[in-house]
Amino acid sequence: MKSAGLRWWMMLVAVTGCVAGAVTLSAVITVFYPGSDALNRLYAGVFIPFFILCAILCYALTSPGPGAVFLRAWIWWPPLLLLPGVC
Repeated sequence: MKSAGLRWWMMLVAVTGCVAGAVTLSAVITVFYPGSDALNRLYAGVFIPFFILCAILCYALTSPGPGAVFLRAWIWWPPLLLLPGVC
């Protein structure tokens, strides 16, 4: 059984990592979306990361331990920062 402090820490790590990943994914989509209409890029940059955020957050919060929470929430999005034009 995990203590209440560890559970709060795991939830904070999961939420912070997933939100940072969603913001990064939003920047990637708005830069690289293959459309000429700016409104379509805006919609894609808002709604697709929102659904990905919900999915990754559920995946991270159902992990068995604190190390798995960190890996599930944080490991998938930092390589997106290496794409040219994102940062």
